Amino acid sequence: QMVREGRIPEPDVLFFMTFEEIGILLATRSPAIAAKASRRFRLHPRLNKDKYPYVVLGIPKPIVRELKYCEGETELKGNPMSQGTARGYARVIQDFEEAHLIKKGDILITAATDTGWTPYFPLLAGVVTEIGGPLSHGAVVAREYGLPCIVGVDGATLLLRTGDYVFLDGNSGILRKVVKSEEDDEDEDELRDVLKASPRLQNLQ
Repeated sequence: QMVREGRIPEPDVLFFMTFEEIGILLATRSPAIAAKASRRFRLHPRLNKDKYPYVVLGIPKPIVRELKYCEGETELKGNPMSQGTARGYARVIQDFEEAHLIKKGDILITAATDTGWTPYFPLLAGVVTEIGGPLSHGAVVAREYGLPCIVGVDGATLLLRTGDYVFLDGNSGILRKVVKSEEDDEDEDELRDVLKASPRLQNLQ
């Protein structure tokens, strides 16, 4: 409604305003407040990539990171949140708008998840997030679906790419990029047979 009334340019700008600013905007149609919120909205994608230390003394300063994609095999460590292991192709997602690209058997690698991701969990073989804890959305829902899950894998979305073949160990918190073997191909064929035999899972195709 605020967009239709010309108070803000698009709906998401509302989330970059304080309660006080929203009240003033509703009462006065202040263009200055709308412009300030729009600027925050434009800056957010860039600033959201910065990582800050957990404990800060003085003025917060971003941690300087030069994480690059890892060629060849590599191993990352996180905190195990749901037991089990899985092998499969990584689906690295930086933005929820890419969630529709998820395919059955993918291992999701993303910064964090929320309730919007829940419908995709039945398709996944495992879940990896860069942040989170025992009660974070990804960890809780992964346990509900019996999916191996690790959280706190710093830089996972930068060090890995969609299509990398990975091994996820939800018991130890290890995420490893590996070379695909013939045994893995046989496991995938078996998984496809199981999916074909299950009417419930066929509905997810």
